Amino acid sequence: PQSQTSSLPSIEKPTTEPSPKWQNSIAVLPFKNISSDKEQEYFCDGMTEAIITDLAKLRDLVVMSPAAVSRYKGKTTVLADVSEALRVRYVVEGSVQRMGTSLRVSAQLTNAETGAQLWADRFDRTIRDVFKVQDDISLKIVTALKLSVGSGDERHAPSRSTQSLDAYDLYLRGRFYLKKQSVKEINRAIELLEQTVRVDPNFATALAALGAAYIQKSFYDDPLKKDWEEKAFVTIEKALAIDAN
Repeated sequence: PQSQTSSLPSIEKPTTEPSPKWQNSIAVLPFKNISSDKEQEYFCDGMTEAIITDLAKLRDLVVMSPAAVSRYKGKTTVLADVSEALRVRYVVEGSVQRMGTSLRVSAQLTNAETGAQLWADRFDRTIRDVFKVQDDISLKIVTALKLSVGSGDERHAPSRSTQSLDAYDLYLRGRFYLKKQSVKEINRAIELLEQTVRVDPNFATALAALGAAYIQKSFYDDPLKKDWEEKAFVTIEKALAIDAN
């Protein structure tokens, strides 16, 4: 005879199984700058990339790269279209408002296939808490994904490459100019990243970015191409000596 418990409906198993190849996939869309200072775009980009980097540490989770999501920067999006274009199930959206030393960051996680909001929060902090805000957002997303995806991954807040806010701000500015990929912007990126590693010589991520900037500079300065390549090699070796990852 059928047991009494077998006829009870399950509340844990979804009625519709997600597409397997999309099940454990997420895109963090570029955070919007809602500050009065439009030059804070570099800071928003840094927030987006930090969260992408943290989520990419999860096993069994496909995370879209900053390059893959950059097409959505400054654009109104339909999440179903994002899901279809990037082949992701989950989408993170957010905004940043920076006013002097005050920082307000809003973020939300949505199942783009169903439109269901899985998590949302707003963080009102000071700029000195930027690292904690990034970690908190990543951990909140991971918690929600554990409930939804059930990957069993354990994750702890990452140790940052620098604890210097001044170095971190210079690094974000340098990265912002580095992505422009013109001679003027690359020169500015090198200037800012060299300032960064003077403030914190052990900031491995900044050293790696500086090495990338030297490589890009070599493309535009053919007479000194080998010199720039050598500087890049030495700089990247320093970065790897500090942090092999």
